[in-house]
Amino acid sequence: MNILSHRINGLLVLLLAAYLIGLISPAQAQTRRRKEADNYHFFYLSGGLGYTAMDEQIDKVSTQGNLGGLVGAGYEFRRSQFWMSLGAQMAWHTSSAAMKQIDFGPVAGEDTYGQQANLYYHFSQRDELHFSQVEVPLLMGYYYNGFYAGAGVKVGFFSVGSSVHTSGSFSMEGTYDKYQSIPVSYEELGYKSYTYSDHYSVDLNINAAVIGELGYDVLSTIRSRSLYCQILKVGFYFEYGLNSIIPKGQNAPHISFPYLDAQGNQDATRPQVRPYYYSAETTNKRIAPFMIGVKLTYMIGGSRTGITGTWHRGCQCYE
Repeated sequence: MNILSHRINGLLVLLLAAYLIGLISPAQAQTRRRKEADNYHFFYLSGGLGYTAMDEQIDKVSTQGNLGGLVGAGYEFRRSQFWMSLGAQMAWHTSSAAMKQIDFGPVAGEDTYGQQANLYYHFSQRDELHFSQVEVPLLMGYYYNGFYAGAGVKVGFFSVGSSVHTSGSFSMEGTYDKYQSIPVSYEELGYKSYTYSDHYSVDLNINAAVIGELGYDVLSTIRSRSLYCQILKVGFYFEYGLNSIIPKGQNAPHISFPYLDAQGNQDATRPQVRPYYYSAETTNKRIAPFMIGVKLTYMIGGSRTGITGTWHRGCQCYE
């Protein structure tokens, strides 16, 4: 009886061992399978907001930034902590440029009494800039346990609805040749202080910029049984323009007098003041946008060795 009991106990131990081996072996196989390097493919949607302004080195201009942003879609590839993305996006930049007092003249004209005079102008000017482009960004970087960092370039091709609102005021003074160039104020000329305001549609150069991202996948700690990986990247984004966005071929005179008065003479009270960046004053100057802000990217995808029905953290590419 004791012999039979020992044999039964031994058989039970063998069966239990076999059962445990049967459980452990698939788990080990799955672990090995997960740890094998594989290609992961994702489709992404992205959006960002931040501070944007124009980088320029012009003494008489004070640049002030404003809100900028982007929306886009594209493809991201991952393998063994390396990632690369390529997409298309629309980006917009808003900023302003305020000029110090601009002195202009002399301009041959006359006072309100019909007397010939040499007119001198003092302008204040402010430009509100609204630039938009369709762009192609390329990024490469490293990811690990939900953290990621990357850098690359983007190229903007087509400007969409880009415009500049130019506004300001000006006053005049003048001299008369017969009075040996003694300055006369605009009140004595019979004129007053004037304001102006115009909108201009503008084009942009093809724009190249360096770009970068640094952030974290907020879904990386959530456990899932899904075959598909979902990633939500929240990070710091920056871009810095490499070339001037202002086409040189459009550099027209900053101030001109194309309008005529009722007598058919040059109208001294109606100068045309063009956007400063789009005038001959900035020929060969570099005027490029930059932006810093926050960017969100939602991605969904997976790999050919993805395993459904097993628990994993966030994207299986972190396993």
